[in-house]
Amino acid sequence: MEEKIKPGNWDTSIIIESDVHRVVNIDDLKPAENVCQQTLKEIASLKRVSMAYVAMDWRAASLPHRHQNTHEVYFILNGEGVMHVGLWGIDVRNDICVVIPKDTVHFLENYTYMGNKQLTHLVFASPPFDKNDVNVENTYRNRVPSYFTFAEGGTNSKNEKYPLTFYKYGGPERDESLSLSATHHNPELDKSSSLNTIDGTEAYELVREKEISIFGKKYPVMNDLGFSLVLGILSAGRKAAIHSHKESDEIYYVLNGVGRVCIGNSEYDVRQGSVVYVPKGNMHSLQNLSETELLRVLCVTSPQYENRDMYII
Repeated sequence: MEEKIKPGNWDTSIIIESDVHRVVNIDDLKPAENVCQQTLKEIASLKRVSMAYVAMDWRAASLPHRHQNTHEVYFILNGEGVMHVGLWGIDVRNDICVVIPKDTVHFLENYTYMGNKQLTHLVFASPPFDKNDVNVENTYRNRVPSYFTFAEGGTNSKNEKYPLTFYKYGGPERDESLSLSATHHNPELDKSSSLNTIDGTEAYELVREKEISIFGKKYPVMNDLGFSLVLGILSAGRKAAIHSHKESDEIYYVLNGVGRVCIGNSEYDVRQGSVVYVPKGNMHSLQNLSETELLRVLCVTSPQYENRDMYII
């Protein structure tokens, strides 16, 4: 018997790794306490990766901090800001993904164009987030000048001309061996991360366990990230093939659009902000219910995504 859950009827607790699939919605999750005093909602905690949603008020900033044992990946959902990593700043906005290696000082500032708008983003941590692994750097901000200069490219206020810009705060030239990586994932701008999936989904790999693509050039990240991040796109009215994975668990986060996910004999209507947990071994598929708009979904796969682990039913 099919179970159809419509928007508004959600399981409102955090997703914990199990053999049971789950569907939650960001709007229904309760905020959690955090040292940066932002609106933070914990979404999921799996064996190798955790996932959280953060909303930052206009002109607010997180505290400069580092994680001695944890790698992080930030994915910007909405708004504009500057991600400070070490001696570098990265201009960020919708769909930009930033990899922060462990033991690297970083903080994010909201400079959203037009003002008074939140900067919302997802944070993925590997291994899963541990509040005891947050080390606030009280003197770091004093070491960063209040001015910065363009190190590469240029942009207007809407970041239309160059989708990625690095800023330099003085000090030594950027060292690629530091594994500081950022990439913009607009399919019209960067085809290098396109995946040849077998379920019919247009997909772009944002982060792999060992490397990241920046406009066609590969950079090493780290060898113990434990997950991959993929942007999946379904055109209007399209349905992906039913499939399963023997090795990998998946989490879907709906970025834009309306759709329906089938897991086993259950069906769930999903929309922007919906989160779907699909444990390994579960048959599942995704359908775009709109006849005019794309369905864009961020997919977290742990361990990392491999075509050989996709079994079409």
